[in-house]
Amino acid sequence: MASADAIPTGHGEPGNMAPRLQELEARLSDELKLRRYTERVLDKRQEELELKEAKLLHLSQTVQRLKRELHEARNQLDSTKIQLQTRSTQLNEVRDQVFRLQPARSEITESEAKSLYQNLCKSIQRWVESRMSSLDSMGGARVGTMPGALQAYRLVALLRESARRCIDVDQSEEFHVFAIIMNYIALGLFSRSFYSPIDESNDNATQLWIDKIEEAMSGQRDAEFCRNWRSDTLTTITTHPRFQVIRDGYLDFLSKDLASFLSPFALRGTQQELQKSIRKNILDPAADLAHQLHLATPVFTLKWPVRHAWSRLEVYDCTNLADGGLPVDFTGTEANSPSRKNVSYLFDLAPGLFIERIESGKRLGPKAIARPQVLVHTAPTRCVQSYTTIRLLWDIADPERPPSRVNGQRVAAQRRE
Repeated sequence: MASADAIPTGHGEPGNMAPRLQELEARLSDELKLRRYTERVLDKRQEELELKEAKLLHLSQTVQRLKRELHEARNQLDSTKIQLQTRSTQLNEVRDQVFRLQPARSEITESEAKSLYQNLCKSIQRWVESRMSSLDSMGGARVGTMPGALQAYRLVALLRESARRCIDVDQSEEFHVFAIIMNYIALGLFSRSFYSPIDESNDNATQLWIDKIEEAMSGQRDAEFCRNWRSDTLTTITTHPRFQVIRDGYLDFLSKDLASFLSPFALRGTQQELQKSIRKNILDPAADLAHQLHLATPVFTLKWPVRHAWSRLEVYDCTNLADGGLPVDFTGTEANSPSRKNVSYLFDLAPGLFIERIESGKRLGPKAIARPQVLVHTAPTRCVQSYTTIRLLWDIADPERPPSRVNGQRVAAQRRE
């Protein structure tokens, strides 16, 4: 019979399984963590792949767009080459004219430019004084043919900032008209690259071509050479009979346009007479001067007074409204001088004439040879306010602006008390 010690009791198995289960659970936990980590890595990798695919698609689209642009650029290049060949032919023709048929060119001197410009300003001022009519009036306003809102807006746009503050100043009408004319011819003639079109194209292509050639040439040549080339080229072109026809057409357009601007001021004469008078007394002499200035080697420009001109009256030619338009000289004075205690700066009348000389192949800084003109008021009392044609045009240009109130009111100009 077997011994009792050899019979298994079974009490030892649960005790031996517990560590084994703990080990399996730990391994299972590690496996789960590893699997979750692997899944996260795979998800991240998938996102990166999708992002790269999106970028690749974008790059592919960009490449296709660039290919289309390259194709268009090549077409433009071919077109530009054709235009360049045409321009090159034109350049050779002009160059042949310049160097074989070039007329003698006599340049305007600094003193001549100063004298002619000052005489032009005086002539225009006398023309305004003689043409301004006092027959038809409404208060302080001269009433002619009133324009529509668009034309009125174009006219008041010619008023400089300082003049817009003085549209109600009594007895200032003639000075406003003079300033409008000076601003008009400055924009229409003197401020252009060349005062008149030199061909019949809508974009003045020949002038643009000359400007581009001069600009390209400036990288390799000095300023004096470039200016001389420009002046010689324009001199040759302007001697062609066709240029005179183009010039006359442009000046006729300006005279008609300026006459329409001035029609509200009831200037003496019919509209046709006014156009002829403007052409003869304003535009022709202004164009003749601009012609000489634009063909000169030195650079002539018109410049208006700077802002806050009231503090620098000593450098301007001043006209006194309180004294009927007589000149008053503040040369040598300062803003706080006793002689300027009761002086009010009203608005700009005419730009000054400046010159940039060319010496040793370089352009020098601008120098005033004819000073800008401004209107001032030298009296202890302020300027009286009245209803003017300028105010009427201002209200027409902006009908939503409330009408001016002038009953006994006075306008305060910029002044130093």
